[in-house]
Amino acid sequence: MSRIRVGRGALASLVIALVAGCSVPQAPVTFHPASAMVRIGGADGTAVPRQARSYRLMMVRNEREGFQFALLPAGGTEVPATVSVSAETPDAPAVMLYQVLPVNHVAPPTTGQFVVPPRRLGLVPDVLMPLPAHVTTARIASGEMPVTYYVEFRTVAKTQPGRYRYSVKVLSGQALAAMNVQVTVGEPVIPDRLPFRTATTWNWSVDDYFGRTLTEQEKQAFWDFFLDQRLSPTAFFAKMPNPGVAEAATRKDRGLLVMNLTFVGGKKPKPLAPAVKEKIGPQLKQWREELKAAGMLEAAVVLLADEPEPGTAGVCRENARWLKEQFPEVKIWVATRPTPEWDFADVFDPVTAHSTDFYKAHSHSDEALAWLRKTHPRTEYWWFHSVEPYGPYPNIRLDNLPIEARVSGWQSALYGVDGYEYFWMTDWKANKESKDVPWPERAARWQTGMSGAGTLCYPDERGLPIPSLRLVNLRDGLEDWALIEMAAPQRDMAGRRGLVGQVTGRLAEYTIDPQVVLRARARVIGELENRRP
Repeated sequence: MSRIRVGRGALASLVIALVAGCSVPQAPVTFHPASAMVRIGGADGTAVPRQARSYRLMMVRNEREGFQFALLPAGGTEVPATVSVSAETPDAPAVMLYQVLPVNHVAPPTTGQFVVPPRRLGLVPDVLMPLPAHVTTARIASGEMPVTYYVEFRTVAKTQPGRYRYSVKVLSGQALAAMNVQVTVGEPVIPDRLPFRTATTWNWSVDDYFGRTLTEQEKQAFWDFFLDQRLSPTAFFAKMPNPGVAEAATRKDRGLLVMNLTFVGGKKPKPLAPAVKEKIGPQLKQWREELKAAGMLEAAVVLLADEPEPGTAGVCRENARWLKEQFPEVKIWVATRPTPEWDFADVFDPVTAHSTDFYKAHSHSDEALAWLRKTHPRTEYWWFHSVEPYGPYPNIRLDNLPIEARVSGWQSALYGVDGYEYFWMTDWKANKESKDVPWPERAARWQTGMSGAGTLCYPDERGLPIPSLRLVNLRDGLEDWALIEMAAPQRDMAGRRGLVGQVTGRLAEYTIDPQVVLRARARVIGELENRRP
């Protein structure tokens, strides 16, 4: 059995020794770096990657990108160690170090609304725990999960293009092991406001998990976290916008792209009652004026019907007409596949593919998208992931490989959709009993539910969100999609297919090789740089 003591800093004595010219023995630890798109160990994960002393990464400006590495002790002996990462180049992009913790994924339900295939069960690396300032302890032993870290770099729009050097160090007593990292930052800049919409609902059960209503400060922490991951936080199924109009206006420049003002109906929508109209009519008019003043009219939507049953379009048409009278610019959002009877909608939002009858009438089809583009070219076509679809289609559950989350961005670019929505980020309700158990002990008790569907982030010791390995891959995929949009807009779909084709050709055809994705991404960046005057 081996122990690695983990922390940041605590290298002062080593630095003094180096300055004094003392020789430093090599620590009995080896580095094994790999892309964030793989699982190092875990259920159906890759084998521990080859040992290496260096790693290279390509970025553009105003994005995040990272990689993983495993630490293995030489000779199987116990190794107390301190881990740190530092920039060796002035003005280098900010860097953050996380430990990757596995959750224990057990078989999900096999009856009920969804029947989720029980595959890739066991320990699944997923929680990205920011390393605390104090020293913590992790354990590795033969046949168990290796100790794995995720290193994330963050550029801003003002970051200067060029090459930046970093060093990852492991100190064990007076012995040192180090890995050199080179980050190359290109000229392109991803805008804060992406050239497509993204959205996620965040608050279905968070108050219940806390056992109280969230404070304003806590809410803002959630909103900003989601925006950092390139997802607009909103409340899909609430009668009032959350964040509210005033709070949302302060986040326009951070990338907020969707604001759902109210939820009208689900599968069986009914006519808006006079009392409801009397209540929300003035609110809609007020919100319109406030959003107009903030320059955010284009962000306003109303969820009119969620996976509506047949025969409900007539009722929804009348509801939409009244809503437009109050707020002419608001976009009428219907979560279903586009058909002629729903031609009054401004936004359609089908699931990428269906695996059971639950989403059969509300899933993507190439024919429906082609009809919409031909007959209603200004109508938006989003799509989303939920519990479904199952393999061979990509998704973002624990059952899926991390690379599938990143490929999702490339598939969105391939199909030329206008937005991406993930149905829920904070499905923590089933984990209230372990709320006071600290990480990493808590990882073993985490209830994974429907294979992690609805949980793309985890609570830290304060209950505030920390990312998952799946979430950072989704975010990276959205940023890749933004680069593709910049290089080949929708009107140039032939050019776009040329950029995307090595990664994915159809929904059920995609690579699981991270190097293929990274090479394709490099070609997109090169295409953008070649266009500079």
